[in-house]
Formats: sequence, C-alpha cells, structure tokens
Amino acid sequence: MPLDRDDHIIVLCKEVIEPMGIKCSECECAPSELYVFYTMRGSRRRTHNGAFCSKKCHDIFHGLKPRKTA
Repeated sequence: MPLDRDDHIIVLCKEVIEPMGIKCSECECAPSELYVFYTMRGSRRRTHNGAFCSKKCHDIFHGLKPRKTA
C-alpha cells in the first residue's frame, strides 16, 4: 500500500563527469568537466538528458528560463 507523503519539494542537483570527447549539449564547447543535472522529488530521481558546461546552458536547453518578450 503506498504511503501518503507531503514532501513535494523538487530539488535540482548536478553531478560532475569527465568529458571524454563529449561536448556540451547546448553550446558545443568542450570544457574540462561537464555536468549532468537531475531533479529529486522525495526519494525519486529524474536524470535530465544531456551533459552541460554550466547551469545557464542547462536552463536554456530544458526551457526552465522564461521566454524573452520582444
């Protein structure tokens, strides 16, 4: 039987990985280290697609930033 939980806080986390020939998924730069981002909701983990050189590239790639209005 599932337990009712009130911890619906979503936390963005990151892991550092060695590039090994992989470039940033958004800007195609080749930094010395890349980040893989994932979100945690309670004990559930959802890994985001791609490896990124910065949080800025990740936000743009995943649409987490609001669109600029012209």
